[in-house]
Amino acid sequence: MWGSGAAWWSVREEANRQVLLALYLRDRLGLEAPVELPRLLGVKGVPDATALRELRHPQHHLLPRHSGQHRQGDAVPEPANEPLPFELMPEPQRSMLETQWLAWWRSAVEPERNTSPVPLDLVPAFGDLIALPESGAELLIEMITPFADPAIAWSDAAARRFSEYQHEPRGSLKLAYAGLIAENEREHGRRARVFELTVQLLPLAASGAWWIGQTTIAMTDTLRSDPAGFAEALRPIIAELA
Repeated sequence: MWGSGAAWWSVREEANRQVLLALYLRDRLGLEAPVELPRLLGVKGVPDATALRELRHPQHHLLPRHSGQHRQGDAVPEPANEPLPFELMPEPQRSMLETQWLAWWRSAVEPERNTSPVPLDLVPAFGDLIALPESGAELLIEMITPFADPAIAWSDAAARRFSEYQHEPRGSLKLAYAGLIAENEREHGRRARVFELTVQLLPLAASGAWWIGQTTIAMTDTLRSDPAGFAEALRPIIAELA
């Protein structure tokens, strides 16, 4: 986490394991929500479902605010029995699955704002990586369990990629956030408001930044390493918060 000396603002970058797993399983199952958030780079979805999703939602826009270790590039194990594609599931199962996934997604992105009304239980196939409500998530658990091994392997690699960023010089990136906030202060002639921002660095297929929570955005690592694109994407976000 970085912040100003007077603690007026703070920015935290991370690649939360729950967020990574939720998105991987969304794409493998072919779920559509949230439609504005691009799919993960290189993650193959359930046949038929992903193709239909791409045809329906070819463009991605800014979201409204509101097992063992595997090296990256290794072959990822495939589930033995894939579930029925989301697009081919009958109602009301489709709506139920999407509702249960969205509840998990919201709690993964901002757990402090989205607490479960019932106790959580670990999903056995995922070890200690996924905890879902002990009631009300039965269909979701049934659907994601066949993908446990590839999901864990993929999230291992994605988390390891983020950890490698932590060894890079951090000063320049901190200054990039501070510079945008200072720019916003000069434009409005006042100090920035107190705010917190969490940036989830994700390997998404399209470069950009998207609101995924009240104070959380998703950002592609490609955008993070592009100073001009980074500044352009962050300006409206900083303006809204600060």
